[in-house]
Amino acid sequence: MQNDLQTMAGGGPAKVHAGFPDQTLVPVYGHTLTPLGINDGDTLVVDSALQAGSNDLLIAWRGGDTIICRQYQLESADRPWGVIIASIHNYR
Repeated sequence: MQNDLQTMAGGGPAKVHAGFPDQTLVPVYGHTLTPLGINDGDTLVVDSALQAGSNDLLIAWRGGDTIICRQYQLESADRPWGVIIASIHNYR
């Protein structure tokens, strides 16, 4: 596992339809994001319309993989998908 890049696996995103057309809910599986305060079973709220700042967390495509990284960690071939704006933590 790399400290500067976290990989998210499994589960498909679900569109949010409550007046927020650019926001998507993405489930988190695994424990690689725990150092960032994002836990297994949490749900990320991703906004595909926001322009990312250098320290924002993003979901992007790298090769055939979905990755979570900071804006400044993107490589030239990466395809950013959206800015993570919230993490919904599950207690049960």
